[in-house]
Amino acid sequence: MENRSSAPVMSLGDWIITFIVLAIPLVNIVMLFVWAFSSGTNPNKANFCKAYLILALVAIVLFFIFGGMAFMSAMSGAGSSGCPPAAARQSSHAGGEPRALSCPRARSWTDARRPPRRCAPPS
Repeated sequence: MENRSSAPVMSLGDWIITFIVLAIPLVNIVMLFVWAFSSGTNPNKANFCKAYLILALVAIVLFFIFGGMAFMSAMSGAGSSGCPPAAARQSSHAGGEPRALSCPRARSWTDARRPPRRCAPPS
């Protein structure tokens, strides 16, 4: 078995002070690094701060991945008007002439007083 040095148990008051300090903006980031990598810090608090920093890094990476996907989707205009593209709005029926397709749009509670939106007629 490994020979581990036993660290003193952190009291409830120590943990409460730790969480109060971590609730202060900007101070929390500095203290996380100080407590995580300082040699004089209780090992329990150091491990907690290292885990906190790792989870924060994972959250930031996921935010940029999914935020970037949402940004790219919004910038591409996908679904911005609720109407299909012009080529998809027209189809030919038995007579061979193009006709406009309906453009259904889901209504929400904000649309309650607005008339239903129609697609622009094909040009």
